[in-house]
Amino acid sequence: MLSLSHGNGIPKPLSLSKLRILPCGSEHPSGRFDVNSNHFQLAMLAYNLNCWLSVILAFAIAASLGLPLVVAKLDGLVSSFLGTTARNIGNLFDFANRYRCILLLDEFDALAKVRDDPQEVGEIKRVVNTLLQNLDSRPYGLTIAITNHPDLLDTAVWRRFEIRIEVPAPTPEDRIHIFERYLPPLEFDDATLKLLAWATEGLTGADIEVLTRNIKRYSALRAGEKLDYLVALRAYVLMQAGKGNENRRSLVLGKPQDLAKALSQDVALGFTQQGLPALFERDQATISRWLRNDAPTIQEVGG
Repeated sequence: MLSLSHGNGIPKPLSLSKLRILPCGSEHPSGRFDVNSNHFQLAMLAYNLNCWLSVILAFAIAASLGLPLVVAKLDGLVSSFLGTTARNIGNLFDFANRYRCILLLDEFDALAKVRDDPQEVGEIKRVVNTLLQNLDSRPYGLTIAITNHPDLLDTAVWRRFEIRIEVPAPTPEDRIHIFERYLPPLEFDDATLKLLAWATEGLTGADIEVLTRNIKRYSALRAGEKLDYLVALRAYVLMQAGKGNENRRSLVLGKPQDLAKALSQDVALGFTQQGLPALFERDQATISRWLRNDAPTIQEVGG
């Protein structure tokens, strides 16, 4: 079961086995599409800044349908020689069309740019025309294109995709799941997961994956010592200028009293006063005193 955003920001569950396809005016008798049918032909475009999740979505679809995933490497397609890029695109589709498979075109904007861009030479027109022709003539299979620059795509390209998915930024719950996936074998508790999810507001899944690698590297360099997630998080924030929510960055790097107050007031993640002592390595009495203190603290703007 996948969750896809439908414009209003509310994820809607979508079962891949129940997608209804109407190729050439026909429909599978069961009301579902049959991946083994010669009429199974579909194109999907996933776009937004969060392309890391788009790639994960493509692999999830391939696993759900039980089809092999052919990943097109951009560095093997684009060439500086005249006509070579268009020929490589044709060869790629010729290969994919031999098999019942899913074709994944990552960084799609590099191939499907607006053709009337004055900064582009005539080669881009041949490339886009070749791409459109191959998308139209693909006999069966699923084609997935991914881009984080949808504004760069040629208008004719959009019409080739029956399904268009705007992949949303990860929610706090999504970020917790990402950390649960990538932090092991490191040990962590619920309070640590909530802290990391809170601090990574505004980051993409790829950014969170980088953070987990940094935490593991920090832990490896201090083998035998207890891992202090807050210190590791501060190190990451210092090395990633301009990433994420600026107010939360300031709180992470600022006084622990201000950070504790901000965490205790967060409604979405629901920090408890009992979970804060372990994060700050303070006793319950100290945390209670911090939270009762009327001293001014940094106020967050926009969540």
